[in-house]
Amino acid sequence: MLRIGYRDHANAARLAARHLQLRDAPHLIRVANAAVYQCGPYALRVTLDANHTLPRLHRLLAQGGLAVPTVFGTLPFGGLHVTVLEWIDADPSAEPDWFGTGQQVRALHYLTPGDLGDITAPHWFNSRLDKARTRLRSVRGARLPERAAVVIESHLKQVAAAQAREQSRPFSVLHADLHSGNLLQSRAGPRVLDLDSVSIGPALWDHGALLLEERHFAAPRAPYESFASGYGANYRDHPSLEPAIVLGALACTLWVHTLAPTEQVLAQQRVRTAYWANGDTTPWAGIGCPPGPTSPPAGQTDSQLGAPAGGLPPQRAGR
Repeated sequence: MLRIGYRDHANAARLAARHLQLRDAPHLIRVANAAVYQCGPYALRVTLDANHTLPRLHRLLAQGGLAVPTVFGTLPFGGLHVTVLEWIDADPSAEPDWFGTGQQVRALHYLTPGDLGDITAPHWFNSRLDKARTRLRSVRGARLPERAAVVIESHLKQVAAAQAREQSRPFSVLHADLHSGNLLQSRAGPRVLDLDSVSIGPALWDHGALLLEERHFAAPRAPYESFASGYGANYRDHPSLEPAIVLGALACTLWVHTLAPTEQVLAQQRVRTAYWANGDTTPWAGIGCPPGPTSPPAGQTDSQLGAPAGGLPPQRAGR
C-alpha cells in the first residue's frame, strides 16, 4: 500500500503555494487522511486522490443552506493532489456551537442522492467496508498481529451482515467523516469542513463519528447531546447506528497501521490493537505532525518533485 510521508505532502503544499504566487510558506495545521496547510488566504488540502467535482459539490451544498468554504480547484503535484479552499479563521473566544452544527448537518441531510445530479457519491457503508478489507489485507501479519487481525476480520463480517438488514432506510447525502476535527467555529457561526468524502446512506450514519469519539477518544457527552438537539433527533441508543460506529472504529485502527512508524503512531497501533485483541479500553489519541512551515528536502529541486502543467490561476479567497 502506498503511504504518504510528511515530506511528500509538505513538498506538494510548498509547490502549490509557489504556483499560486503566495509569499508565505504553507503552515501545517493538521494531518490525518489528508494534510491541511494554511497559506495566506488559502487552505491547502493535500490528498492522494483527486476530487474534481468538489467545487460543484460545495456550490450545491451552499445552495442547500450549508455553510461551507469556497473551493477554487485541485492541482496535481508530485503524485499528490492539492485542493485549494478558502481559509476560514476560527473564533478563539467562542465556544463550539454544537446546536448550530446539528442544524447545519440537518440541512445537508435534506438533500437526496438525486439532488447531486451527475456528481458521483459512493455508498458510505459499502465504500468504508471495502477500504477496511483492503487495508486489513495489506497490514495483516507485517504490521497487524494475527490475533488482532482475526478479531477485526470477524467484526467486519458482523457489521457487513448487520448493514445488509438496513437497506430499506431512505438515503440522504452524508458528510461521511463528521468528527469534531472537521467542525470549525468561525465568527460567522459553525462551519462544516472536509466534504470531499461526501457519500450517500441513511442519515443516522453521520451521527456515528461523534459517538465514536465518545467511546474511543474520551470525548464528553455534552457535544453530541447539543448537536442532536440542533439536528432534531438523537440516535445515541439507536441499534441501527451501532454497526456504523464499530466500522468507524475498525477503520481508525486499520488506518493507523498504514502510517509511517513514528513513536506516536506505534503507540496508537498498540493501544488500538489491544482493544480488539483483549478489550483494552485505554482511550485512543489523534495522530498528527508537529505544526510548522514547510521546507524543501536537502538536495531536491522543484523539477524533481513535479509541478502541474497550467492549472489554477492565482486568486484570493472570497473572505
